[in-house]
Amino acid sequence: RLSINETKIEPIVEFDAPPGQVFTVAIVDPDAPSNERHGYRSYRHFLMTNLGSYDDYEGEKLTAYRGPQPSFGSGVHRYAVIVFRQKEYVEITEKDIPHSRVRFDAVKWGADHHMKPVAASYFTVKRKRIIEVV
Repeated sequence: RLSINETKIEPIVEFDAPPGQVFTVAIVDPDAPSNERHGYRSYRHFLMTNLGSYDDYEGEKLTAYRGPQPSFGSGVHRYAVIVFRQKEYVEITEKDIPHSRVRFDAVKWGADHHMKPVAASYFTVKRKRIIEVV
């Protein structure tokens, strides 16, 4: 489990992709707003596309990183990091990205843009209540 402080800075996304292959990385919270009520399931925290090896593509940030901020009492939140393989470099415009970050179905969005999920991982964050002693 990570702390909010450990996850507040935007991740550096880099990897040595096979030559000519291009990828997209998404980070979503399937437990929003809480792990018991999923009304905002799959809140989009980050989306970056057209990532390749250092010599190929640096990537394009489609959704700026917003660090985890689970509410007090909302339990442990999972943050899924999903890597999609793209068929080729894709031109994504504003109309291709949902305006709202909530209810973002990353797998469906990837499929709609001819991407296939090839790897996933997750980390967890829980807001701790800090009690001040006066």
